[in-house]
Amino acid sequence: MHTQNPDHRRLFSTRRLRPKRVLLLEDDAYTEVVLGRIFRRIHSSIEVTWIKSVAEAKAKLLCQQFDLIIADIYVEGTETGLDLWHLCERQHADLPFIFISGLPVHEFFNAIGPASIAPPYLPKPLNMDECTQLVSTVLLAESIRRRVV
Repeated sequence: MHTQNPDHRRLFSTRRLRPKRVLLLEDDAYTEVVLGRIFRRIHSSIEVTWIKSVAEAKAKLLCQQFDLIIADIYVEGTETGLDLWHLCERQHADLPFIFISGLPVHEFFNAIGPASIAPPYLPKPLNMDECTQLVSTVLLAESIRRRVV
């Protein structure tokens, strides 16, 4: 059984008034299950809002605050995870973003474009350890940033 890393515990200190909130844009149920396991490895109190389209994501961002967005690129609807990322760059510049996709890495970077600073990218199928480490590191950095700002 996986034990929590001490860095993971720092994410959820008693000074924290609310649990970490993750917006997950993913239309594949299997990936959602895998990510649920990863979130539980990090800490049981992570609140995940699972949505299947960019339109739903936009609506959630208007009424809720999140600590992290994890988005697949190709999801239900006409807009992509790339569209959501571009929106967040303009309107939520401090909100951490991680992409997940079955795209080969070179295609992901082609889609992002040469002028952009790309957010972290995790290829599918997801590696549990790599994903756990990245998500916990991003959440910890966001927690520290919010305390400083």
